[in-house]
Amino acid sequence: MISQKVTRAVNSLPEKFGEAWLSCVVAMTQGDLDSLTWKHVVVAYNTGIKTAITYAICCLLLRRISAFGAIALTGVLTSFADLVTHPTHFGPAWSEAVATGFGASFLALIFHLVVVKISRKGYQYDSVKRSRNKPH
Repeated sequence: MISQKVTRAVNSLPEKFGEAWLSCVVAMTQGDLDSLTWKHVVVAYNTGIKTAITYAICCLLLRRISAFGAIALTGVLTSFADLVTHPTHFGPAWSEAVATGFGASFLALIFHLVVVKISRKGYQYDSVKRSRNKPH
């Protein structure tokens, strides 16, 4: 039980880091990736690390996280990490953090749907392959 939680927490680190990092970069540059600087990369790195570590801790503390819960948690944690990492680049103090959180939730949703679709296709492919190899 504990080893499964630790494995799930460790495996979530790169995924959650990537979701938070990418959404933070896009929000800071306001979609204009030509204006990306090294400072943006470092700030997004800090946001991503804080999100990933906090999510891993949640994986260890919570008994089970549903798919919807994981997507929502990713957005909330990314918003909080972005809010404490740097000041906003547009609107009120919380606006960029919320936009970054929505972006991370959207990426988490897309990644979840892609993984589910790939795993279902793999299952269907294996079952079709097995049925063809059965002797009649």
